[in-house]
Amino acid sequence: MRTAQRLAALGVVAAIVLSGCSNGKDSYSSAEKEESGQPLQSASISASSSVESAELAESANAGYPTLKEVAQNYNGCALEYPNMEELSVGMLYGDSGNRYCLFDVDGRVHHVFESDTYIVSGFYNGMCMTSRRTMVREDGTTFWPSYVPADEVLVAYLKNECGILLWTVKQEDTLNGSKTILTAWNTSDGSMRFQCDTTQPEFEKNDPVTMYKNLTQNLDVISYEGAGVYMIIDRIMGRHVEIGIYKGTEEATQNYYVATSKSGNIRYISVKDGSLNELSGWNNLMLHRGGNIVLSENLIFLDAQINEGGGTKYPTGFYDVHLNQVIDLSKYNIQSIYEDEPRFINGYAVLQMKNPEGIPFWGVIKRDGTWEAEPQKGSVRYVYQTADGVLITTCEENIEQWYTYDQTGTKLDEWDRIKFDGSYGYAQDSSSGHRGICEVYNGYTYASLNSHVAKISSDGSYEYLS
Repeated sequence: MRTAQRLAALGVVAAIVLSGCSNGKDSYSSAEKEESGQPLQSASISASSSVESAELAESANAGYPTLKEVAQNYNGCALEYPNMEELSVGMLYGDSGNRYCLFDVDGRVHHVFESDTYIVSGFYNGMCMTSRRTMVREDGTTFWPSYVPADEVLVAYLKNECGILLWTVKQEDTLNGSKTILTAWNTSDGSMRFQCDTTQPEFEKNDPVTMYKNLTQNLDVISYEGAGVYMIIDRIMGRHVEIGIYKGTEEATQNYYVATSKSGNIRYISVKDGSLNELSGWNNLMLHRGGNIVLSENLIFLDAQINEGGGTKYPTGFYDVHLNQVIDLSKYNIQSIYEDEPRFINGYAVLQMKNPEGIPFWGVIKRDGTWEAEPQKGSVRYVYQTADGVLITTCEENIEQWYTYDQTGTKLDEWDRIKFDGSYGYAQDSSSGHRGICEVYNGYTYASLNSHVAKISSDGSYEYLS
């Protein structure tokens, strides 16, 4: 009887999936599903009891090939846009061209896209965005969300603490002038989350026609800064614009982000709230260093001073948002890790240093400023987050010898000669709201290792999903 129930459930899934994949616009059975953007399979499972749901999911997943099986036909695989809660976007490397794919947390491949389809967002609420500025479902069919007017252009699809937002743009022209309108849509219900246009003060230095061209001719022009603030990166005129969707609300006063700017060769830093208001004390604060700085665990790494005669100096260390020094590091020659300044992750900060003779050392401090891992020789290349700590990968100078350690400084022998894929420095976790190259989910870190997608435990053990 139990076997018969499972086969019947699988038959229901097969019938629904087959009926939903007939063509592009009609692959959802109702307008409600079209608007929600929810994956068809998830919708069918949610209607079952908990026991039946588990069996249904198990049966349905059995129909998908594993990432290892698919990757055998390629030269490697990388994690592009992680979202283990739903589906993640991966990249399969091939001699005749690379292909994007969608896979779940168990390493089952739900779809491999054609070589001419470029995915430019994560997969959220049953869809992701392509470089052609259309949305695509789990089965590869493209569609236009019913709540977005036809005269809008899709710009970005982002997930962070503000929600899952689909950004669109349009230009309105009248005899009295033109304006560019940006809208952020809630993809869970199709409602409008936020809207602004170039008549507002934030855009006073930007020509609306040029802004529209920038948004419609370039990808990756909207980035998330934190505290509900998004930056429009103007690749044409170079005049970046910050907009805050929390602006004027109580929530805006409780969240902060780091803003940097340049004037000639001088780089300035400030901390602002979600209404774009600069916090007291940060005016005219000049950085002595050029690395990337973030607000992480309510602390900021600084080496700076007020740019005026007799201006206050802020020696090397970690500070809170009110410029109170929390950890003094002025006795150390702190170096950037590639282009990234130190930051706290899970209560640990990895410090790259040099001794007076220029020999590189690294160590790990805790929030109280004491050493978790005493300084030892080596050059740090990668820092990745785990569920409760960090992984630190070093490389010996002038040789390709890679070693990986945990936050206590313990060397992980099984990691010899293994390295993460991607740029040096601190890996961006997708939960930060920025585009991440890794994700911590259900106690594991998912990242790319040696051209494989890997599932990594906090103790450093790992398995390849591809």
